[in-house]
This record gives sequence, structure tokens and C-alpha cells, in this order.
Amino acid sequence: MGVLTWDPGTRRLLVDYVPKQVDEAVGDTMVSSGLGGVFPGGLPVGAVSRVSEPPDRLLKEIRLRPFTSFSRLEEVFVLVGMEGDSLPAVPPAPVDREFPR
Repeated sequence: MGVLTWDPGTRRLLVDYVPKQVDEAVGDTMVSSGLGGVFPGGLPVGAVSRVSEPPDRLLKEIRLRPFTSFSRLEEVFVLVGMEGDSLPAVPPAPVDREFPR
């Protein structure tokens, strides 16, 4: 659990407000929770690239390597199955993959 934010200064995705007892490791996949009501839960967002526990804070900070280049996105189309439907699992595209414009 945490809040996903974009840090324009470092140009990185951060998950902030993560309790110290949460056990995340480099390489873990982070997905959306759906709790905000804007995006459905279960959407792959990125892979954990760094976990830090600043000594002056009560919470962890997690840095993510996004599964897409958000600055290049123009439109996003999300398919959500109905209850009981069986949609095939599609792995996320590699981080370094470039798509033609």
C-alpha cells in the first residue's frame, strides 16, 4: 500500500507513504489497487527498482521502473472482463521497448 507519485525533479515514479512492515523487494511488480476509483485494480504499473527507509521518516519510499514511457502515451485503452470471463494474461512490455510514433 502506498501512493504513486511522479517526481518531476528526478523524473521518477515513487510510491510514498509505504508502511515499514510492507515487504517489497527489488524486481517485484507493483499493480494498481483500484481504491481511488479512477483506474481499475490489478493494472501493472512498474517494477520496484529501489526501496529506501530514510532514518528520519516513519515510512518507506519505493522507486519504480515503469512498464511504459508515460511521457509518450497519448491514449490508453483498458479492457476489463465481466465477472466469470476468462481473459488471457498479457505480460507487460519490456521497459526499454520503443514504439513508433
